Amino acid sequence: MTSFKGILESRLLLIRRRRLFLVIGIAALLIAIVCLYAHLHLPVLPPGPAPDKLPLEGKKILIDAGHGGIDSGTNTKEGYLEKTVNLEMSIILKPRLEALGAKVLLSRESDVDLSGLAPDHPQRYRTDLANRVRWANDEEGDLLLSLHINSARDPQMRGAILLYHPKTPFTDQSKELAHTLQKELNSFYAHYAKEGEIYRHQPYGGDFFVLEYVKMPSVIVEMGFITNYQDRALFLKADFRNALAQKIADGVVKYINQELVKKTFFEWLWPRRGHLRDDSPGESAADMVFAPGQPVPIAQDHDCL
Repeated sequence: MTSFKGILESRLLLIRRRRLFLVIGIAALLIAIVCLYAHLHLPVLPPGPAPDKLPLEGKKILIDAGHGGIDSGTNTKEGYLEKTVNLEMSIILKPRLEALGAKVLLSRESDVDLSGLAPDHPQRYRTDLANRVRWANDEEGDLLLSLHINSARDPQMRGAILLYHPKTPFTDQSKELAHTLQKELNSFYAHYAKEGEIYRHQPYGGDFFVLEYVKMPSVIVEMGFITNYQDRALFLKADFRNALAQKIADGVVKYINQELVKKTFFEWLWPRRGHLRDDSPGESAADMVFAPGQPVPIAQDHDCL
C-alpha cells in the first residue's frame, strides 16, 4: 500500500510539473508573440536630442531681407522705410539661429538690391527677384525665411502674417512652417494688441515669385504692419525687435522638431510604402489659397509677387 501511494504521489508530482512547464511555455510563447508584433507593427519614436546637441545643428537657414537699395518697399510719409526694418531684423535674427546650432546666411548685409543693374534699368526689379532665387538655390539651404513688413487700408490691422506658395514640391513643408511660425507670432502679438485691433491671422497661400522657384521649404514673414501706429512704434524699440527675432527662431526650432518626428515615424511605420502626405495638423478653414491675379485681402509687398 505504501509503495502504491508513493508511486501515485510521484505521478501526481510529475503531472503538476508538466502542467507548470506547459503554462510557462505558453506564457513565454505569448510574450514572444507580443514582442514580435510590437517590433513589426508599433512605431518607435526617435530619442530626444543628446544634451550636448543643439536643436538646429546641421541645418542651413537662409534669410532674405526684402527690398534694398533704390527699392525701399513699403514706407510712410514720415520716412519709415521697410527695407531698413527688414535688414535690421535679419541681422538680429541671424545670431539667434546660430546660437541654436544653425548655419545662417543672409541675402544682403547692407542697403543694396540684388540686381546689380542701374536704378533705371527696365529689368532691375525682375532681376533682383531672380537673383534672390538663384542665391537661395546655389546655397542649398534647408529652409528660406523672407522678411518683410506689411501694409493695409485698415489702420487697425496689425501683427504678423505668414505666406507660402501652394503649388511647389515643398508646399507641404512650407505650409507646416507657415502654420508653426504663425502660431508663435499670433501668441507674441497678443501681448501687445489693444481692443478692436486685428492681430490674429492665418497663413495665406499665393503665387509669390521667390517662393515659387526656390528649391526648399520657404515662407515670407510679414512681421508687422507699417500702416498700424502701434506696430511702427514697436519696431523702433530694440527690446521688441529682439523679442520678435527670438520668437521666429523658436518657431523654426519647433518646425524642425516636428518634421524630424514625422519623418522618423512614417519611415519606420511604412518603410516600403514611401512617404504619406503629411498635411499640416489642425489646418484651419481660414487657410486661403489665391490664384495668380486674384486679389489678396491685405495689401502685400509688391516685390513678393
